Amino acid sequence: MRRLGGLACMLSLAVAAIVLQCGGCPKPGGDPSTQMTLAVTTSGEGTVARNPDGSQYDSGTEVTLTATPVAGWTFDHWEGALSGNTNPATLTLDADMQVMAVFVAEAAPTVWTSTDISTDTTIPPGNYLVSQDMTVRNGATLTIPPGVKLRFAAGTWLNVENDGALHAAGTAGQPIMLTGQTQSPGYWIGLRFHNSNSLDNVLQYVTIQYGGFSSGFVAADLFI
Repeated sequence: MRRLGGLACMLSLAVAAIVLQCGGCPKPGGDPSTQMTLAVTTSGEGTVARNPDGSQYDSGTEVTLTATPVAGWTFDHWEGALSGNTNPATLTLDADMQVMAVFVAEAAPTVWTSTDISTDTTIPPGNYLVSQDMTVRNGATLTIPPGVKLRFAAGTWLNVENDGALHAAGTAGQPIMLTGQTQSPGYWIGLRFHNSNSLDNVLQYVTIQYGGFSSGFVAADLFI
């Protein structure tokens, strides 16, 4: 009995030693040998968000990268483990990877002259200066694609009449910008829906800023 008791004590001590030695062992699903590193850099002025956020991920994890330029810059393309200009973009980590988001300075805006929108019109991707009132009417739909920036001259507006529609659908990575030529509150009138109740009206990822110029209407960036 004594010998058995001594053996039991020895076994208990051995088990305790094993437990103590394994106190720093990796937890299931967190084996460092399966962790992949994602290094993200930028060229130009902008930031890149990760979803899920982090720098090391389990092998096989899908990570979505969203590039956001600062004012005066635009996202151009990806380099490294990603290519092209899809934004946001998703990659699957099966090795250590490096990605660069390339931002370029915006060119001087092109003057947009088609301001009486009476037939269906789509604005091509780009950066535009709208020097006079823009009105959508006569059953027409104005479509503004992702990434387009419209800079409005002083005291002008984008007006959607009751028989017109505006389809402005941006994305998280390529929002649509409706802004003033000068970045000053109340510089231009803003976006106004004048009794337009068309089901084709869409505002998605659209930033409207520096409007509110009062010209007989309520001063606001967006008037409905």
